[in-house]
Amino acid sequence: MNWTWRSGFTRWVTRRYANETPPVVLTQRRIYILPTKAGVLFGSTILVMLLGSINYNLSLGFILVFLLGGMGIAAMLHTYRGLAQLSLRPGPVSPVFAGVPAHLTIAAQNPARVARFNVEFQFEQLAYANVDLVASGETLFTVDLPPQRRGLQRFYRWRVSTTYPLGVFRAWSYAHLGNELLVYPAPERDGPPPPAHASTWREGALATTGQQDFSGLRRYQAGESPRAIAWKALARGYPLLSKHFTDGGAPERVLRWQDTGEGLGVEARLSRLCRWVIDAEHAGLRFALELPNKRIEFGQGAEQVARCLRALAFHDASPTS
Repeated sequence: MNWTWRSGFTRWVTRRYANETPPVVLTQRRIYILPTKAGVLFGSTILVMLLGSINYNLSLGFILVFLLGGMGIAAMLHTYRGLAQLSLRPGPVSPVFAGVPAHLTIAAQNPARVARFNVEFQFEQLAYANVDLVASGETLFTVDLPPQRRGLQRFYRWRVSTTYPLGVFRAWSYAHLGNELLVYPAPERDGPPPPAHASTWREGALATTGQQDFSGLRRYQAGESPRAIAWKALARGYPLLSKHFTDGGAPERVLRWQDTGEGLGVEARLSRLCRWVIDAEHAGLRFALELPNKRIEFGQGAEQVARCLRALAFHDASPTS
């Protein structure tokens, strides 16, 4: 079958299901069944045997023809029942970084008291899974995906099919499950750290009045605020040291779009900011993120990281399917 014609037929068949809300139940009206190539060969063989039995008046030939024909009809019924009344819904999905293989989850509820075998789930040419579904219960399974580009990726129209038990018939249906996958920019490898000028960095302790919680001196690190320098110690001949406090919270840093460097494309800038967000979290910093026309205020922890990475993923990106 010509692929373009098949795609047009699929769009025509699934047009009325485009706005359905999961869970999706595969009812009789939406299940289609046709012989496979093996089924066509099987039927042709039975027809030839029937003609031979008629021509030579072979009683045993008639018995064999009717036996095989009955098996084929029974196989068609069981193939159809492999999909009938299945209830499908999307499962939970964790965001991934661009360039990393992704995984979608689908939950299939089988109301029958018998298991369903060799049920195939396919999304275009990107994702495929062959699963066995337990009887009278729900099966949660994973579908592997190749690496996806940044943004919100949608995987809506799934093809569900089976050829069980004999492979001579294929029953199939379509389900709009609404799977969505959020893809963050790929973190830059071995990139430079964010610039440590005064406008992007400050010690949280210096913004408070808790001088009684002074914890000591340490060697001055490039990028620290001049207010943190121990000037009296420097005047006494000590090396450049900075005062350290414990009651003012974690140091703060602003991660800015314009600090990523000149001459970089959009994706390269996003990858660098992604790396800075991850490194800031590992360093225990409170940080903010500044993008063109968007700012994420200071925060810390997994929720702040998720907010920033989500903003990077959606920067100048629209959902695709």
